[in-house]
Amino acid sequence: GDLMLITDHLNMVGMGGSNPLFGPNDPTLGPRFPDMSQAYDPDLGRIAQEVAQRHQIPLR
Repeated sequence: GDLMLITDHLNMVGMGGSNPLFGPNDPTLGPRFPDMSQAYDPDLGRIAQEVAQRHQIPLR
């Protein structure tokens, strides 16, 4: 297989009906749908890309 750098998040488990966000909303627990748009650190992604290039490792 290929090495991949993940830049976005899809909750595949949640798509199968097993999602911890189901049920009544309790505002004391925080946001109903947590923001996942910044789930992965962009600086770490850049470092991973640089290391892969330096070592001639294909990264998708």
